[in-house]
Amino acid sequence: MTEIILSADGEVRLSAGDLAGKGEAILATRGAGKSWLAAVQAEQLIEAGYPILILDVVGEYWSLKAKYPVIVFGGQHADVPLDPHIGGEIAKAVLDRKLQAVVDLTGMRRADQPFFIADLAAELYEYGLQVKTPCWLLIEEAQNFIPQVGNPPCKRPILDIVEMGRHAGLGVCLVSHRSATIDKTALGLCDILVFKRLTLPHDLQVVRDFFRGRDPKFVDVVKELPALGNDEAILYYPLRLEAPVKFKVAERKTPHVAETPTLKIKEVAAPEISAVSRELTEYFQRFIREKVVRRDEVAELRARLEELQRELEEKDRRIEQLEHDLELAQRFRIEVPPELLKVPGVNEKLEKLEERIMDLYAAQVEKAKRLEEENRALKRQLEMAGKADFSALAEKLEALNREMQRSRDPLASLSESLSSAVEKASK
Repeated sequence: MTEIILSADGEVRLSAGDLAGKGEAILATRGAGKSWLAAVQAEQLIEAGYPILILDVVGEYWSLKAKYPVIVFGGQHADVPLDPHIGGEIAKAVLDRKLQAVVDLTGMRRADQPFFIADLAAELYEYGLQVKTPCWLLIEEAQNFIPQVGNPPCKRPILDIVEMGRHAGLGVCLVSHRSATIDKTALGLCDILVFKRLTLPHDLQVVRDFFRGRDPKFVDVVKELPALGNDEAILYYPLRLEAPVKFKVAERKTPHVAETPTLKIKEVAAPEISAVSRELTEYFQRFIREKVVRRDEVAELRARLEELQRELEEKDRRIEQLEHDLELAQRFRIEVPPELLKVPGVNEKLEKLEERIMDLYAAQVEKAKRLEEENRALKRQLEMAGKADFSALAEKLEALNREMQRSRDPLASLSESLSSAVEKASK
């Protein structure tokens, strides 16, 4: 069984089997060396031919390419371009081809990352159950994706791997600088915990509560955490160790590019892209192009659907208006004695009269609307006026109310006009 050496003296070791199907958490404050320790494990798993998949939100694990045939998706040092819609395809490629891969998320919008990771983690677990390919998943800044408070779309798929990943041969390592904000269910499910320097009271309290709930006799470990150096860590693995072990972390074999930037930045020369990388690049470029084409087609169809919906709504409004006009026409239809219709020119006069009645009705309706709007405006003016002349406003309002009262039934004046017109036509 391949051994993963964690300590500089070679005494503290884990087996690849320890990492397969188990949950691990590396907890430390910023700059305390948590990514260094994670990379030490990644390097040795790669040397053992173990498939790994690293979700890198800060763009530092690409330097593994300096020594190993790692495929980098996305970021400034990408072998393969990254698209928010190919998370599931990446997971399948890692399992099918037994790849060592880094997904650099620095170029992806923060809002897209939870959906991308949800797709990737769900496919990694579900497809992993089918193919049973062992794989180690490393998630940097895990508190962003499985927070204690909140429920981003990627939270449930990641928790599924932490809780049940062993059935698919999946191990997961959660790296976080905020113990207080990462999901406590996930921490509780981890078999292996590595503590580096922690100084914030809330983060220390999380570790204290963890030991009180699981192993109270080791709660004093918390007192050592604020004083740990960057090269020191404490391993808690009760399935293999009788007590937590303090150790100095082993050296990395690839450059560490996660240090705070200075004026002198040493560039890391990456090896020439491999045939596998070229093949994957071509495959994912085709996949992304096809995805973009399908996305554009869907967008075009959606736009056309919205346009047709607007046309349908406009036709519905037109039908409603025509039905309204028909109802009015029937309401104002003039009943004329049959003998009167025989008089030359009567039909033409009646048609003009009906048109005039419709015009009068429409004018009355518009007038009523205008008066109601003026009425509301005056009421608002009265309410807002502090020292205004209320008597003048009240008189104007009363006059409008009287005019509205006369206009409330526009059919009254129309009926008078209609009666007069019929009487004249009869003569």
